[in-house]
Amino acid sequence: TPPNFNNLPYLNQFGLQRPYRFPNPTDVPSLENAGYYDNPFFVLNSPGNRSELNREIASFNADYHPTGWLSLNETLGADNFTDSRLEALPLTSAGNALGQVFRSDQTQLQIDHNLTATAIHSFSDRISGTLTLGQNLNSRRSRNLNSTGTQLVAALPLALQNTVSQTSGEGQSLAHIESYFAQATAELYDQLYFTVGVRNDGFSTFGVSNRRSNFPKASAAWTFTNALGNNDQKGILSYGKLRAAYGETGKEPPVYGTITAFTTTGVFGSGYGDLINTLFGPAGIVSGAAQGNSALRPERSKELEFGGDFGFFNQRADLSITSYNKHTSDVIINVPTSAAATGYSAKLENGAKLSNRGIEIAFNVRPIQAQNVALEMGVQYAKNKGSVDGLLGAQFIGTNEGFTGALGSSTLGYAPGVIRGSDFILCGRGLHLDYNGSGIKDIDAICATTPGGYKKNALFLDTNGLPVPDPTDRVIADPNPKYTMNYTMSLKVFNKLTFSGLLDLRKGGSVWNGTRGVLITKGTSAFTDVRGTTNGQFGVNFDTQQYPNVAGPGVGVVPFTSYNKWQSWFQGNGGGFGPVGQQFVEDGSFVKLRELSLTYTLDQSWVHNLVGFTTADIRITGRNLHTWAKYTGLDPEANLGGAEFLTQGLDYFNSPQTKSFVIAISLNR
Repeated sequence: TPPNFNNLPYLNQFGLQRPYRFPNPTDVPSLENAGYYDNPFFVLNSPGNRSELNREIASFNADYHPTGWLSLNETLGADNFTDSRLEALPLTSAGNALGQVFRSDQTQLQIDHNLTATAIHSFSDRISGTLTLGQNLNSRRSRNLNSTGTQLVAALPLALQNTVSQTSGEGQSLAHIESYFAQATAELYDQLYFTVGVRNDGFSTFGVSNRRSNFPKASAAWTFTNALGNNDQKGILSYGKLRAAYGETGKEPPVYGTITAFTTTGVFGSGYGDLINTLFGPAGIVSGAAQGNSALRPERSKELEFGGDFGFFNQRADLSITSYNKHTSDVIINVPTSAAATGYSAKLENGAKLSNRGIEIAFNVRPIQAQNVALEMGVQYAKNKGSVDGLLGAQFIGTNEGFTGALGSSTLGYAPGVIRGSDFILCGRGLHLDYNGSGIKDIDAICATTPGGYKKNALFLDTNGLPVPDPTDRVIADPNPKYTMNYTMSLKVFNKLTFSGLLDLRKGGSVWNGTRGVLITKGTSAFTDVRGTTNGQFGVNFDTQQYPNVAGPGVGVVPFTSYNKWQSWFQGNGGGFGPVGQQFVEDGSFVKLRELSLTYTLDQSWVHNLVGFTTADIRITGRNLHTWAKYTGLDPEANLGGAEFLTQGLDYFNSPQTKSFVIAISLNR
């Protein structure tokens, strides 16, 4: 049924969207190249985004014990789902004013088989061990059919048959995995524990020259308090265990990365509309842009871990400490190639290297453990330092995440996912640049003429009192935090009422506030209120979070004495569409009240008599209730591409984390 436009304030009398910048469009062509953002109510009420998901999950498990020391287990499972999606841009959408409809049917099928045989043997009353042998078979199939229709004929329906032109595509993939594994464990004197194992993987995505790979592991643990005779976990040091582990894991190459595939595409033309398209048939397909690599190997990670677990005061408190060092080699990256020499523009190669090292600490205390009251509090701390150690000779690889002025990357010597862009000229960087057409100058030498000297990384001001863009592409932000912590608390009264909470803390980690940059350019940010003043000396009215100090010949010069000069600055080098991204980088530290929860447990006899369960829990929960941060945007945790992006810390009109309230009822057997 067509909507009643008179009752929808985000549409005008013509049934067209009322965007903020153009509230009264008379026809669709008037909005085609207008440059605007969608009215949020128009997006919220659009019927054009739907998904229908059908999923079937089946499993089979069988155990067989032919003897007392041998057990066999077979597990077979399948997961099949079909996701039918409709994504549409109604008429007058900012993304396509003429309208667009996208239909996609995605089907995924995964079948997994595990067969294990486990032997158990006790050599004495103080020495025992196990041996497990197994096989894993896995098959993954993916299919995707999609069609895109452009230019809606009528406002509704949002369907392919209501579009002027349609294009379609099809994709499918199939991967097979065959693995064998073995693991042996030993327990000695009720205090020493050892594990060794190996897994042999064969993937259809591996290159023909490396069809199989081995991944070993080993671990050892010593419960030293048992050696001291404290088996009942009593006393000041009631429990103590030291542990060490080593393991290797792999990540498979992308499907079909080993082959050079064919495709249909436009191959050449004179530029006057005579582009030649290939078709299926003899001599009708061409090689794809990517060259296959038949020698692809899995990425390999080697991790060494040390730690300890301790209990104190009759287990009223516990402490866990883990330190790890992880190195990943043979990381697969897309390497550009010479199209003129090879006929291909890129090729997947093994060879990049990454490393991660860090520490994790967890401390919990239970100061009250009475019959009717129980209180538990905990704190967790984690610190990770990542580094890109090799990129096959490159200094960095862009990830195409972000915008001009702030792009995600993997950069040599930095953690993965840092943000690259441009900055203003700063003192102390050893720069020799031509600024404002003055010829190549030694910037640090000019900074040294500043009365009273200058500090490193002081903002360089030219003779006009203005910062000058530095064209050097560099790392401008690292979104990875210095450390994270969370605090938990749980109070249980009369074994029925439980109050719990979770507080999250992130220290460090930069966020590029692209939203602020755009609002400055448009003149709607409170930061631009200074444009009505005449005391526009940088270091006073500029971003002191990023540039706390100034130097150079322009110190003390007032560059802006009128509204128009301020406006020119904010719409140029000082705005979000200018060349400098560093000026919008902010500290992303925060403290979040992640969750508060109140649970009441019903364990009366009527619960069992009425619903057949032993207990029922009624829980009321609030999530993401409040954020404390110096960040000037909505939420330092939100990210442009979501959590699946390698690069975090990109804010460009992102939606903040949702605040939610949940009521849940759990029935327990």
